[in-house]
Amino acid sequence: MKLDKVWNLSILMLGKSHRPTLNAKAKECHGLLEFAVLMLEKFKSKIPRNSDIKTDWINLIEAGKAAMQFDSVLKNGGQILSDAERLQLFVSYQRFASLFTKADGEVIPKFHLMYHLIFRSKYSGNPIFHQTYYHEHVNGKIAKVARSCHRSTWGTSVHKKIHLGQALESM
Repeated sequence: MKLDKVWNLSILMLGKSHRPTLNAKAKECHGLLEFAVLMLEKFKSKIPRNSDIKTDWINLIEAGKAAMQFDSVLKNGGQILSDAERLQLFVSYQRFASLFTKADGEVIPKFHLMYHLIFRSKYSGNPIFHQTYYHEHVNGKIAKVARSCHRSTWGTSVHKKIHLGQALESM
């Protein structure tokens, strides 16, 4: 595991003190997921044996491993996923969701949407090639452009700068 994959983690990405929730994009979470699982495993022995925290801790480790398996199938699968790969996605995600909720993880609407994404992969292929996984870097660029535009000309300025950027990239 390379620690440089988590170099840009900020305090704001970890949420607020009254609601500690990871606020990061899917691509940012790949390196962070592996790092978190390694750290949880490293300090597992420090938790008292017969405590609720120990059970939650172990559930989080196993949930993280299931999420890593899910990511691995997406990353290593081709544009069209086989029946076995889709089944592995479902099993890994179901295991992750189950263990995460057992560890008192907060369920958000995207939990349910991920099941739809898995089921649609039979017809639409590997989500990495067509869902937000693929387009998040573009969203980041658009956000940077939008922040640099004045509000009185915001709409036209954003479009002009985006088109200019695309023209420069195609050269």
